[in-house]
Amino acid sequence: MPTVTIFPIDVTTTTPRLSQTVNYTGSGAALFRALSNTWATDDPAIVVSFAVEQSFDGGTNWQTMCPTTWTPQSFAKDGGLPALQCTAGDVLGSRLLRGNLSASATISVGVTATV
Repeated sequence: MPTVTIFPIDVTTTTPRLSQTVNYTGSGAALFRALSNTWATDDPAIVVSFAVEQSFDGGTNWQTMCPTTWTPQSFAKDGGLPALQCTAGDVLGSRLLRGNLSASATISVGVTATV
């Protein structure tokens, strides 16, 4: 399964960072993981919010599909940075997908996706 960076590590604030959109049809799953060089020492009071969003009208309106929050100094069971498994098991038809990343305070963070 290939892993791609959908958000490179960069300054993230309360202003959402939006990924490029991709066309999607069908069902499948992806593992989204936080990406950071300073996660173990960043302020654990910061809340990083990530969501996969979908649009059925060409990007005019967006619905949150898989939301999560992560906090620095928290780790996944495998010892890596926190992750989110997002599954689309429906047959609602063609749509656009994108990622939405923000934080409660300034932090350098990104997100990868394994699909």
